[in-house]
Amino acid sequence: MEHLEKIDTTPGQIIFKEGEPSNELYFVATGKLIASRNLKQNHVQKRLRSMGSGTVFGEMGLYLGIPRSATITVEEAGVIYRLSNDSLKKVEETNKELANEIHRCFIRLLSDRLMHTTDELTYLIS
Repeated sequence: MEHLEKIDTTPGQIIFKEGEPSNELYFVATGKLIASRNLKQNHVQKRLRSMGSGTVFGEMGLYLGIPRSATITVEEAGVIYRLSNDSLKKVEETNKELANEIHRCFIRLLSDRLMHTTDELTYLIS
């Protein structure tokens, strides 16, 4: 917890916008957030998913250093925690065992998301 920044959120607050630079990820402790994406052909925000307690988001930006793929907006007030790239590097330098466990956790998370996406694509094309 000493490496995380606590953020109290309010409804309507934008955590980050699609296309912004990224170098951190977030953990949802309480509250509800929405991930949305701009549909360029008609300039409409498409709701991708809702996120509640226990959800992690922003990991692609942290690991790949790519711009944000979606906009995250607070729907219900709560608390989220931010892990910056700098904080993760400090963990890696000071507590290799914890750093390894964090990376294993994200490998499982990303693998699960990839499996879910593969299942959805299989359903859509069959």
